Amino acid sequence: MKPHQTVVLDTNVLLEDSQAIDSYEKMKIVIPFQVIEELDKHKSAPGQLGGNARAAIRALEKASHGTRVLLRQWGQEEQVELEARGMAPTPDNLIIATALAIKGCMLVSNDLAVRLKGKSFGLKVQAHVRDTKTNSIADIYSGLGRLEISEEAINGLYAQGSMGIPKKLQLLPNQYLHLQSITNDKHTAIGRVVEGKIVRVEPVKECFSIKPRGLEQVAVFDALLDPSLSLVSLLGRAGCGKTLLATAAALEMVLHTHVYNKIIVIRSPTSVGEGVGFLPGSLAEKVLPYFLSIYDAFEVIFKTESQQKLDMIVQGLIDDGRLEFAPTSFLRGRSLPKTIVLVEESQNLSIHETKTIATRLGEGSKLVMIGDLNQIDHPKLDALSGGFAKIIENFKNEACSAHITLNKTERSSFAALAAELL
Repeated sequence: MKPHQTVVLDTNVLLEDSQAIDSYEKMKIVIPFQVIEELDKHKSAPGQLGGNARAAIRALEKASHGTRVLLRQWGQEEQVELEARGMAPTPDNLIIATALAIKGCMLVSNDLAVRLKGKSFGLKVQAHVRDTKTNSIADIYSGLGRLEISEEAINGLYAQGSMGIPKKLQLLPNQYLHLQSITNDKHTAIGRVVEGKIVRVEPVKECFSIKPRGLEQVAVFDALLDPSLSLVSLLGRAGCGKTLLATAAALEMVLHTHVYNKIIVIRSPTSVGEGVGFLPGSLAEKVLPYFLSIYDAFEVIFKTESQQKLDMIVQGLIDDGRLEFAPTSFLRGRSLPKTIVLVEESQNLSIHETKTIATRLGEGSKLVMIGDLNQIDHPKLDALSGGFAKIIENFKNEACSAHITLNKTERSSFAALAAELL
């Protein structure tokens, strides 16, 4: 943005980031009257939504004493813009009309439909991206890099288990590296940045019957099976094994090593709708419509078992309290100690929903977020405005977190081709 440009903020920006005005410190900020009304409507809402609404109102009240933030009432200019374009006086349209009345401004909204409508009327539009400098999916931190080092360094890593980080090389905590000899490209190792050193990763041969395929999956298992990591985020296109690896690791740590007491599987309410507990019928009838990917993973892991036996295994885990399926709405007010939480379709979660999940974790728990930023179904989110991109970027410097982007499709050659071409 150009310095001193005027921006009009939509309500959703302030509900997701109550201090959003701080991100536009060199610009004039206009807050439409409709935004104040909507914040007022949400200020009594339970949880983070109401908290953000109240915090945003306080921030606006404080900022309104200066000249940079203007609280704009509805006026004749807005009415003319609304009527000239034949727009109904809905909350979104009232905000768009305010932006149209301010020539040369930028409308900032995390509602994709609002941005599209505004753009169709000739407005400059953009999403609000908090605490990150990413401008596209390609800019998202990958968590996995490649480094060429000497043959001697490779040998030393195998002998000693770790090595220093080469000078002038900036690496992040728990970043994974494919280390390759400069003189012998077949002499390789896998490393991970731990406490300022590159530590060699010993590949897991098998985890609950699943064998890792390739470097990416070796790194994923290493992160998933490390209880010192409270957060692991897995980004990748369809068929790269994210859900299968996460499910196998969760079963390993609940049923074999007993690091965690239970598995909770969460899926975005965009797809879930009503909680599975309200649905009638058998286990399959309850689970399959909303958690097919997890059930598919169970079928691969327990491939030698019949369908009836598989249903009994899953039902037994549920009855024992070691497996639970739930939408995000079921988590409010809960505390989850010694639990591994698998979040499917994380790309469809808002920042508010992501925070709701993350703040439920108790002592000794682990959060695993799984998603594909190219497959967003939420009507008001895009790749950079949702909670998944934020958690990847905002936690990349934290020692309790690891992220891995998987690029290789392992499902089948056709699946790989479809992911590439479609």
